[in-house]
Amino acid sequence: MYKNVLVIGADTFSNITDWSRRDSVFFGDGAGAIVLSATSEDKGFVDFLLHTDGRGKDHFTIYGGGSEQPTTSETIEDNKHNFTMNGQEVYNTAIKVVPKCINQLLKQNNVSVDEIKYMLPHQPSIRIL
Repeated sequence: MYKNVLVIGADTFSNITDWSRRDSVFFGDGAGAIVLSATSEDKGFVDFLLHTDGRGKDHFTIYGGGSEQPTTSETIEDNKHNFTMNGQEVYNTAIKVVPKCINQLLKQNNVSVDEIKYMLPHQPSIRIL
């Protein structure tokens, strides 16, 4: 439909990070961008898989604000507006889910991992992969 598409993503976790927590080092502000262009050549971006699983939502969340727990003076006083992560539970989920997703993509595209030149997983740890 389009010849060129600019995709931009950005996060400002510094606004919601509790800097006294040990896991705060994993989060910061950042941005990235990519231009995707149409081509008739047999190369380029092949596929993606977006996996979501709400069962672990309490292990990676912000407890205050939004529709589930609207902002009140109590949620602010109780520091409920900072990002909270249970790193061990996130890791335990990721080491199961990420390899399954990678294998699913390989299978549905009928390719082996040896044929892949670049893969861009969204994970901070090589141990998860």
